[in-house]
Formats: sequence, structure tokens, C-alpha cells
Amino acid sequence: MRPARTTAGTVRDEQEQASYVREMLGTYDVAGVDAALRKAG
Repeated sequence: MRPARTTAGTVRDEQEQASYVREMLGTYDVAGVDAALRKAG
């Protein structure tokens, strides 16, 4: 499997990514989710 590529002009923002992950983890915690899996492919 090849790594994902970004489109031209896309700027990587690791602070934004970290904020999103924290937000999602909080959402999962409130919802009582213990694990989240993604099927490859």
C-alpha cells in the first residue's frame, strides 16, 4: 500500500491535527467508546 499524498497547495498543520485528535478522543470518551478500528483497504 502506498502512503497517502496531499494535493498541491495543501499545507501540513500538525497543531491542527493534534487539536482534532484531542477533540475526537474527548468525543469518544464521552460516548463511552473504548476502541475504534478502521478496516484497511
